[in-house]
Amino acid sequence: GAGLVGRTVELAQLREDIDRRQHTLVVGPVGVGKAALLAAATKGMKSALRVSRVQPLKPALLSIAQQLHAQGRLELPDLDSAYLDWTELQPQLNGLSTAALLERLAPLTANRRLFVDDFDGDAVLGVEISADGDKAARVGELDGVRD
Repeated sequence: GAGLVGRTVELAQLREDIDRRQHTLVVGPVGVGKAALLAAATKGMKSALRVSRVQPLKPALLSIAQQLHAQGRLELPDLDSAYLDWTELQPQLNGLSTAALLERLAPLTANRRLFVDDFDGDAVLGVEISADGDKAARVGELDGVRD
């Protein structure tokens, strides 16, 4: 992919895992290119939702809501979300409890793919949000950039 050096094999493997809907954990030291690899693998994927962290949960949920809103897919029956700018909608969503926000977003994220971009700088994770059960996990180590 453009901007990636020496990651052809890893990029192909990550795309294959995504196509097979397999959970994938990419592990490596800070700065090795995990986020760039994830960005390249998910580029153009309409079902992809990306968050930088899942803890605390509420900011992650707001990030997902913002992405859905930008795609025109944030349909909330109690809010005119399609007609509101994100700057108008965000305070209303932020006023909800985490549980209430999760309850409203859960149906909108079914059969989408969630990509967590950072676990304390050491990993990225791809997880499919679906009703068809968990898939097996794979772990891949990223070391320094190869020539």
